Amino acid sequence: MKTKNILSFAIVGITLISCSEEIRSDFPLANQQIENKVEFRKNPFGVIETGKVSPNGRQVNETVNVKLYSAEYLMAEESNEAGNLIIFEDRGNKQLNVDFSPVLSLDGTQEIEYYVDDVRAPQSMDFDEAREAVFKAGSTWKDVTCSDLGIDGIDGIGFPVGLAAFLYNFPSTPGFISEINHNGWMPAEFFDLIAPPNGSEGIIAVTFTFLAIDEEGEFVDSNNDGKFDVGFREIYYNDRFIWSNEGLGIDVETVALHEMGHGLSQEHFGAAFFTKKGDLKFSPRAVMNASYSGINRSINGTDKAGHCSIWGNWPNN
Repeated sequence: MKTKNILSFAIVGITLISCSEEIRSDFPLANQQIENKVEFRKNPFGVIETGKVSPNGRQVNETVNVKLYSAEYLMAEESNEAGNLIIFEDRGNKQLNVDFSPVLSLDGTQEIEYYVDDVRAPQSMDFDEAREAVFKAGSTWKDVTCSDLGIDGIDGIGFPVGLAAFLYNFPSTPGFISEINHNGWMPAEFFDLIAPPNGSEGIIAVTFTFLAIDEEGEFVDSNNDGKFDVGFREIYYNDRFIWSNEGLGIDVETVALHEMGHGLSQEHFGAAFFTKKGDLKFSPRAVMNASYSGINRSINGTDKAGHCSIWGNWPNN
């Protein structure tokens, strides 16, 4: 097959509040603010060939090449850590601005769609209920009225899909279905590979982003907005944790809403700090805070403002 584009690959995700900084015992906890860090790593995969996957498991478009770019994840509140961004591209230790482009489209439309896996089920709850929560999260973002993105859901196709899962040697068809791909629940070992040696103890979910690269191996900015073009993103959830829709574990809809925000190009938001009791808190509390802090299923305030600043002019970006 002819190679049409080269894409670059990024990881963005949720963990159960993590931060690599130690808490200073000689400093008041209430005054210790935790910074979200950027970590630069060597790209372990190089250039990879992939493509859009059809319901019969075949690649329906020309193949594209991808390259791992970055990973962002959120941590659990009991871990007393805040989320990190991992970048797998050495550009002078600078974080690149990335976003979808209405000019570059792998499916030929300007709509942003999301796929919900129907194979990789959580062990701790009914799979249909978990998938329904993911669809609800997608509908919540769609109802933010400042943009006209589409944000329609695509149902599962009956077999596991996902390039990241394939790269880390888990059973998977190495391709994508839509711009944003919720690719189901993965075992703890998957998250240990992302953040060795014990990433699964804190990471709730992770989102991988693939950025467009031209035939000369350079990042693409097809609409000249100063941001490199996103091809597609993948989201995976950590099956090590207890998941629920009823407040008895990690709330699926809350986490899916956060990850969907990453899928829609939002970054972590809010200042993290420790209270006098040693609890990690965020100000203001928002869906896009860098840690999980209980049920939060609404898009308000800073979350809506961030979304509208990115998508308010779509598709005239």
